[in-house]
Amino acid sequence: GVQTCALPILNSSNSSVIINGSNNNQMNQTFGADGQYIWNVECCDTSNGCANDFNNRTLTVDTVEPATTLVFPQNDSNSSSLYGVDFYYNVTDLHNITNCSLLIDNEVVLTDTSITKDINQSMSYPVPNGYHDWAVQCYDQAGNLNVTGNYTINITFSPQTYSARWYETST
Repeated sequence: GVQTCALPILNSSNSSVIINGSNNNQMNQTFGADGQYIWNVECCDTSNGCANDFNNRTLTVDTVEPATTLVFPQNDSNSSSLYGVDFYYNVTDLHNITNCSLLIDNEVVLTDTSITKDINQSMSYPVPNGYHDWAVQCYDQAGNLNVTGNYTINITFSPQTYSARWYETST
């Protein structure tokens, strides 16, 4: 039977014996830094020697939240747009971003799942009259979350009024 199995981390000095003459199939490995680690399993017995799995695997360790920056509108700004506000932000991370959401008054109102890192992106939303806080929250592929601080925007627009008479006709 199998005497030992090891988990060699091929691009690191870390390696662990995970089975030592028992039926244990669990492993514990501590990684000192974020990054990508290539690993394999090597098992040895007394009759056949040692063998590795045919395929290496990659494990990504990511403990850092994405960096998200509010770009526009600036804090304490005003808008009188009847058609909504374009909220611009920028997000960066070492790995992919899963989604970013626009928060108005601490409530998620829009979520975007097609994020391009390191460029200004926007979400448009029709905000009602008054003072409102806005922020953006982003999740990276590892589930790390970053929520920006709030910016305040004052929305002041007058509803459109029509002075013409409207009526319906039937045909």
